[in-house]
Amino acid sequence: MIYAIIVFVIVQLADIYTTLKGLRGGAVEGNPFVKWMMDKFGGNWIYLKFIGAICIVAYLYTINSVIPVWIISAITFIVVLNNIRIIRKR
Repeated sequence: MIYAIIVFVIVQLADIYTTLKGLRGGAVEGNPFVKWMMDKFGGNWIYLKFIGAICIVAYLYTINSVIPVWIISAITFIVVLNNIRIIRKR
């Protein structure tokens, strides 16, 4: 489970980093919920996103459910790859 959590944290941080880099380059946030957080909470959306993600993984840890952690990490990794693709286009 510890490896799943480590990977999870790394891809969450990569998502935040690539999102910020893309936004600074003129990209637009594609996730409506994250866009709402950005509009509502300004720069604090970063903390809300990360805390929310950590709460989810903490819950999954308490019920010893590792597969969803890997699935969320894989989906987030795909988002990071897409962010990188968008960044490179600009």
